[in-house]
Amino acid sequence: MVKVDCLELKNIDFFYKKNNFILKNLSVKFFGGKITALLGINGSGKTTLFKILTGIYKPGSGFFSYNDKLISSDNILFYKSLLGFMPEYLQLYKNMYVKDVLRLLGDLKGYKNFDLDGILDTVFLLEHSNKKVKALSKGMKQRLNLAQAIIGDPKIILFDEPSNGFDCGSITMFYGILRRIVSKGSIVLLSSHHLTEIYGNVDKVLILSDGCIIKEINIDFFDNNDDFLCKEIFILLNDVIKYDIFLFLKKKFLGIKIKDGNILFGRVNNKIIVDLILEIIKLNLNIKDIRIENKILEDTLVNLS
Repeated sequence: MVKVDCLELKNIDFFYKKNNFILKNLSVKFFGGKITALLGINGSGKTTLFKILTGIYKPGSGFFSYNDKLISSDNILFYKSLLGFMPEYLQLYKNMYVKDVLRLLGDLKGYKNFDLDGILDTVFLLEHSNKKVKALSKGMKQRLNLAQAIIGDPKIILFDEPSNGFDCGSITMFYGILRRIVSKGSIVLLSSHHLTEIYGNVDKVLILSDGCIIKEINIDFFDNNDDFLCKEIFILLNDVIKYDIFLFLKKKFLGIKIKDGNILFGRVNNKIIVDLILEIIKLNLNIKDIRIENKILEDTLVNLS
């Protein structure tokens, strides 16, 4: 049986002022081969937890360990050598070339002979390697930030709000890279406010509130629970819909409502979204726009608040 890497926090307390706890008796395990998302409102303790996991902060009490080995001042440098970290924003040298920045950051991490071009190609920056950082767009800078985090194939990688600045294509690229990382057994933890983006791209969701993990949710739970197999759908029509036609759709597709005479909306089961759209087309109604939103994680957070 193949052993899976494990990063464990046990009874972690952290406070800036006495009795003003940021983290309180926090215990959680992160496993290799899995992408875990950490969700929580501002002030819930996400950033503090990341700073503890990167060794910037020491917990007031409790401990954390990697593969059952306690992380302490004696082995913190070894632990950091296994770690990759992508902060929300990385201050970069504006007048340096992209390839030189990545080479410098690799040197600082102790990797002098890593595959520079390979990593730049992975994040679609190879053709921009001879540009200065100041010439990059916000999204390109974030891709460079991602590139430095994956130097050396880290065993543990932390991402703090990683998709800020990414467009849709870059987000797809990002999660594709994460899947390749975890396929090698690495532990991946990310924090995000983009709840819809997380669904379908991570394996587990941890909800942090008032310094504690108050809920652990495996994504499989949503996929196998009929109560969560719904999405919010908004269909804008070119023409005002006749009332009898609306009554027909409402009867056939429970949950559908009408607004302003030409907007159909409601919470619809995933399994019938296509049927609804096909029925609208069959009725010779001209669709101007369709918007489908996944509210699964948002609803879960609201219910837990």
